[in-house]
Amino acid sequence: MFDFIINTLKDIAVFVGYLKNNTYPLPLEKEEEDYYISKLQEPDNTFARQKLIEHNLRLVMHIAKKYAGNHEKEDDLFSIGTIGLIKAVDSYSLDKKVKLATYAAKCIDNEILMHISSNKKNYQTMSLSETIGLDKDGSELSLVEVIASEDESLDDKLIRRNRLRILIDNLCI
Repeated sequence: MFDFIINTLKDIAVFVGYLKNNTYPLPLEKEEEDYYISKLQEPDNTFARQKLIEHNLRLVMHIAKKYAGNHEKEDDLFSIGTIGLIKAVDSYSLDKKVKLATYAAKCIDNEILMHISSNKKNYQTMSLSETIGLDKDGSELSLVEVIASEDESLDDKLIRRNRLRILIDNLCI
């Protein structure tokens, strides 16, 4: 159990080092990649799995940069893409008849797209009291001040409803 904790802490330290320095290992040569892929089939495949993940982090960064923009931060997308890479390495086999990078790219893309689509509803909500700019005097303008409404205000509706209720109550007596 202690060894597992130590190894996990090492993995986290290596991963944080990559994030902090933006330097990732070069992709593996075909022979090396094939070797580690064959090792994935063995019961104790931790080292091979780690190697394949580490040496494909450049691919994750490349794909994450494609989607970084208005609402998404590159670091967040990199983290989500890394989850896709891990899923790809865990589910990859030579029976797929494609290179690991091709398969992983699809998994990374899918993971990022699922994240974006699940958060899309959050991007479209806006509060009516949210500041949208400044007026001529330099005062903040909110959306509710700019939206024109032909309906009577809520206060006016409540006053009218209250007066009608009083009128009805007086007529029924």
